[in-house]
Amino acid sequence: MKREAVILAGGFGTRLKSVLSDLPKPMAPVGREPFLAHLLRYVSSQGFCHVVLSVGFKHETVTEYFGDTFEGLRLSYEVEETPLGTGGALLAASRHIDSDSYAVFNGDTMFEVDMGAMFSAHEREKANVTIAVKSLERFDRYGTVSIGADRRIAGFAEKRFVEKGFINGGVYVMDRDALGRAGQEGSFSLERDFFERCVGSCNMFAFPSRGYFLDIGIPDDYDRAQLEVPLVGLAIDKGWTLFLDRDGVINRNIDGDYVRDWQQFEFLSGATEALTVLSRLFGRVIVVTNQQGVGKRLYASEDVDEIHRHLKAAVAAAGGQIDAFYYCPHLASESCDCRKPRAGMIMQAATDFPGVDLGRSILVGDSPHDTECALRAGIRAVAVGPRTWDDPLPTARFHDLRMFADVLVQTSLRAGGPS
Repeated sequence: MKREAVILAGGFGTRLKSVLSDLPKPMAPVGREPFLAHLLRYVSSQGFCHVVLSVGFKHETVTEYFGDTFEGLRLSYEVEETPLGTGGALLAASRHIDSDSYAVFNGDTMFEVDMGAMFSAHEREKANVTIAVKSLERFDRYGTVSIGADRRIAGFAEKRFVEKGFINGGVYVMDRDALGRAGQEGSFSLERDFFERCVGSCNMFAFPSRGYFLDIGIPDDYDRAQLEVPLVGLAIDKGWTLFLDRDGVINRNIDGDYVRDWQQFEFLSGATEALTVLSRLFGRVIVVTNQQGVGKRLYASEDVDEIHRHLKAAVAAAGGQIDAFYYCPHLASESCDCRKPRAGMIMQAATDFPGVDLGRSILVGDSPHDTECALRAGIRAVAVGPRTWDDPLPTARFHDLRMFADVLVQTSLRAGGPS
């Protein structure tokens, strides 16, 4: 089935001025890319072939960045020359749609929804509008949606503190002519002037989803996006491989020295628990570590092997698993192929383990060399630890390995997943 969508991407981002400067809100940087790139990638993963981007403020920054296609999606643009509100902008953009029904996404929100199931529900209920809703607890930032037993929307309430309720998640399926039939034109709000006024007069249904939800509209949630959004939708399973740097990721670095034997090895806080979680998610967990101290004759290869035997046993005792260890004993001056930032260890692992798919692999490290190594190997790079660097930028960064494991579970492998 041909699926088309509109993304409302004309937001000013008033509350994000400190980080956005003169960019439209959907172009806010998240990792190495604008937020909109992550959203488009998610939309593509849901089987869409054509997206209309409704743009306004600084629209040239969007059109110049994305052009006519993005990772298989055909892109069209509707430029808002004067402010039309969310409803007027959508009405104008919908004229580029050929399908009988289409999806709508807010350009500043990531909400994981099974769009195939949502389209099916829309057709089954003969709905004019279907709204994806998210159940939240103890919140006051959003208005709430009242839903009947048959999932028909009964009403909308203004923002106020509630213990638990459904919110409008900013993802819709709409009949192509729904706005036109309601007689809407000019500048109007989709939420207030259409949704709220049409309750009871059109078939408007809710589609609950337990999927990941984040609105980047305030600085705190924009900061969260840096950690979480690049991992959304990866669908980590046993076909994925996790590569880990060792010192500074699993165990504590020794300033000005090397970890020479097991007695000097000290797990970082939460590392064993993280490895237990990550072992359940990934099909393979492989350590890749530079050990220049061997080349300097400060310790021997046998010492590294002993450390790794103890490490493997300790992780296994905690319920986790490390499948293999690769280390480079060479000096930096030797310019070997295996020392990071070169990707030799990762490429050797891909040869030794035929199941390794570099397109479904992540390297977690604590230095720019790790990030560069990941990029050279064509895999995703995740940074942990206190060090910061600008180039090359990792896909995402976290305080430590435990935070990475926790966020990965929350964003990619929630119990039940999107529904």
